[in-house]
Amino acid sequence: MPYRTLPDASTIRVEGNLDHRFRRALERLTEGPEYTREFLLSDVTGDFWRTFTEYCGDISGRYVGAVGLGRSYTHAPCTRADEVLAGIMAAQREDGHFNTEQPLDAINFPLAYGHGQLLKGLIDYYTLTPSPALLDTIRRLTDYFCASHAAWRAEEVVNNWEFIYYTNAIEGIVNAYRLTGDPRHLQLARDMTDLLWDEPKHHSHSYLSSLLGLLALYETTGEARYLNFVEAKRDQIAGMVTVDGGVTEMLPDKFVTEFCSVADWFMLHLRLWRVTHHARYLEEAERILLNAVFFNQFSTGGFGTWKVDKQNGYPGRVEVGNWEAYWCCCFHGVRSLYEALIHLYTWDAEGVRVNLFFDSTVRLPQWGGVTIRQETDYPRAGRVRLCVSSPEPQTFALYVRVPGFARSPRLTVNGEAMPIAQEAGYAVLKRAWGHADTVELTFGMGLRLEDLSGPVSAERMAVGAELDGVTFRWGPLLMGLDEMYNCTGKNVDTNSWTAPDHLLLPPFEDGLCVLPRREKLPMPPEWPGLHFETPAVPNYPAEGGALGGVRQVVLTPLARVPEQQPHCAPSFRTRCHVKILDRADWEAARRL
Repeated sequence: MPYRTLPDASTIRVEGNLDHRFRRALERLTEGPEYTREFLLSDVTGDFWRTFTEYCGDISGRYVGAVGLGRSYTHAPCTRADEVLAGIMAAQREDGHFNTEQPLDAINFPLAYGHGQLLKGLIDYYTLTPSPALLDTIRRLTDYFCASHAAWRAEEVVNNWEFIYYTNAIEGIVNAYRLTGDPRHLQLARDMTDLLWDEPKHHSHSYLSSLLGLLALYETTGEARYLNFVEAKRDQIAGMVTVDGGVTEMLPDKFVTEFCSVADWFMLHLRLWRVTHHARYLEEAERILLNAVFFNQFSTGGFGTWKVDKQNGYPGRVEVGNWEAYWCCCFHGVRSLYEALIHLYTWDAEGVRVNLFFDSTVRLPQWGGVTIRQETDYPRAGRVRLCVSSPEPQTFALYVRVPGFARSPRLTVNGEAMPIAQEAGYAVLKRAWGHADTVELTFGMGLRLEDLSGPVSAERMAVGAELDGVTFRWGPLLMGLDEMYNCTGKNVDTNSWTAPDHLLLPPFEDGLCVLPRREKLPMPPEWPGLHFETPAVPNYPAEGGALGGVRQVVLTPLARVPEQQPHCAPSFRTRCHVKILDRADWEAARRL
């Protein structure tokens, strides 16, 4: 059985960077000057032309869905979302579709894409603010998809490179079936699924959205073939992603990422974990969140597009009309961070799970009003403290995630050491919980090396070894060379790196790279204290040659605080070359 998430974000309060990022993202939508009522409704009314008006319902649907979900957490009213929703319902045509007049057998890829996003947004809004009128709008739009489906089965249509604009609607149609119970809607979702390409290609956002639809269909029907397909496609796409876990705008490759795709990739891993209980999916979701998702957010709070060297990092910002994609990525920013909020804690018939580590408080009415208060130093350090409070004593299992990289985990309850019985990546505590019980999990962390195949083995990290294309990891965090701290000269076009990327490292200690921490940086990083210093050179000398051009570089996490993401942000190199020296030679290099 899938783990159950919070029904909405009204019973959870988060502190620190996740709360800050979520509020900034939502404020971008509720206070941004672009989001006038006329602008938002133009893709359903067709009253005036603007960018992407032909994607009928895309912007208006995403807006009401994202704001509707977001205000369940912030409790801000945001009446514009209600006004836009009223305008959407008023604009619906007799046959259920929106905007341009067209016959049922017309193949209009942008309209199909926009209507799929609109359907999902309307359902997101309905889940928290239900009304008979909105349910009727959802039903009629889904009926339109049913009535027009026959034309979309033609071979020349399915083979068109834009066809995945159509299948991106599967998730909305499945969720509409959950509301209406109409068997035609479920059958339509099955039929659309049978048409989805076997090869992940072209527009990654549409393909990943289609996979999210198949996963929803699996959760609704329990038919394993849908889950098997999603897992197989996930494994294929995993070989195409960027080093930080992001996704390029087109599959298998393109020189830019698109945040909508990054958000889909993150949510796909969360939901795969929820239905399969496989720890690897949750571990990967966390890495995507703390690296690719956090890195993308702009100083405005919005999200957008970055130029990317898929294996080596980010050589500079892509300019696409504006400095973030206010027409799509900003909506998916709220959606993905909301997904993180409702997955911090989950439960099933056996007990409650603590999945992601952020300072937070959650109240679980489903468990008799149990409250869990989490305080953590993670990911800077391996310490998680939980205060569990139950109004009346009750027995249930508390599952606390133990990350796969955790070293020597230790668990205490009310100060008493407890044996760690792990189950699918969790420490399990089944006991009677009272008014104020305290659980503390601690574990070791350190700098690790990874390459394209995964963790670098100890045999390859001997003194004298040279390794190409490796990354540094601190827990889930991707570390690297940020030009903001390491630039050696003016980077005029922001499309290249200036810092030397041939690093000199001391001998590894128990598989970890132990480096001194730089005490202070000119601008505070996302996680203070996680900045490590080591010598670097432009190139390694030939055998017996002297080191030249040595300078000290600082390794920091990829993600910056949003306020440090300017229009043309400095570059960030994620893959480096390393040479492991003996202790004396490394110390000598530090003095050069």
